[in-house]
Amino acid sequence: MNSDIVVGIDGSQHSVAALAWAVDEAHLRGARVRVVLCWSYLGIGGSDQPVGTTEEDAKATLDAAAAVVPQDRRDLLDLVPVNDLPIPGLLGQAASAALVVVGSRGRGGVKGLVLGSVSRTIVERSPVPVVVIPTPPVRRGRGDRQELPKSPGSSVAGFYSFFYSARRYEAVAVGTRR
Repeated sequence: MNSDIVVGIDGSQHSVAALAWAVDEAHLRGARVRVVLCWSYLGIGGSDQPVGTTEEDAKATLDAAAAVVPQDRRDLLDLVPVNDLPIPGLLGQAASAALVVVGSRGRGGVKGLVLGSVSRTIVERSPVPVVVIPTPPVRRGRGDRQELPKSPGSSVAGFYSFFYSARRYEAVAVGTRR
């Protein structure tokens, strides 16, 4: 494992928010950001990604995402197109990272969910801590609460949540379901 932060993008506003958070965190840590876009020629079921997506399309989306990052922080980015479905592609990248960052929802077709199927599965299966960035961002000091599933990793997730939010002066409350 190294100190890289992996962030999954798909061009959605949720993934742009995740990228912004990952870049800020990498700057604080002195780490790099591996910006990952998973693509498949067959498209991705339940998403807006068109059939016939190519590696060139993926690279263009990665370049567009990098363009929204402040110029003085673009040197932190490694743009990585992955020819795979989002879940196995991101989990494969997570295996050699310190942290994974995803948006709360992506381009999937089910509206109104707090977590999309990809972000939820990444949280459940990732070998490293995962940060899920809500969009719009949670208002500071509002008393919002994030529940974590009760598992052996819950205390580790809680530690990361409190430690990193304290570093960034953000309020967070973490609990576990009973």
